[in-house]
Amino acid sequence: MAETAETAVNRVLSEEVRDDERLRVTGRCTVVVGEDTLLAARRRSEAAERHRVEGAAHVARLEVLRDLLLDGGLGLVWWIDRYADLQFSAGDPKAKTESVIGAFQLVTDALHADAALGRHDENALLRARVEELLGAFHDPSTRSRAMDLLETVLDLLAPASAASERADLPRRSRVDVLSEG
Repeated sequence: MAETAETAVNRVLSEEVRDDERLRVTGRCTVVVGEDTLLAARRRSEAAERHRVEGAAHVARLEVLRDLLLDGGLGLVWWIDRYADLQFSAGDPKAKTESVIGAFQLVTDALHADAALGRHDENALLRARVEELLGAFHDPSTRSRAMDLLETVLDLLAPASAASERADLPRRSRVDVLSEG
């Protein structure tokens, strides 16, 4: 940490002070940090790193749990296994099983709804990028490159249908048609 501060100060000191070649100014700095301050800074840095790692691990566990719950083959089985003690405790097992399955369906419906919201954002980003592409077609300086890129993308995504539909139009007229629209 002291080295980083030293490097930053020395970088500023090494900048040219004046353009006159007759005058040369140089400087050097050394930062001295007490041992207690250095230990405290290291502890804070290590604590921040632990917090970051714990947060990442927690998010990873939640993602695995979400994927497990949404898995068509294992989700319900995991849920029933997780709550088997409640399901088969004293009382009517049928009613408890229906309750556990109902709770599972409620949770998975909420997770599916949440996932749909995430996809909506992806669609908004896609629409924005398509608008940028369409804007490139209206600009004469980028029209030709945009058309070439669009043809490449169409060839990659739908090679048979894209090639047959575009085969009827000569290259120049496709660009002209797009620029008129």
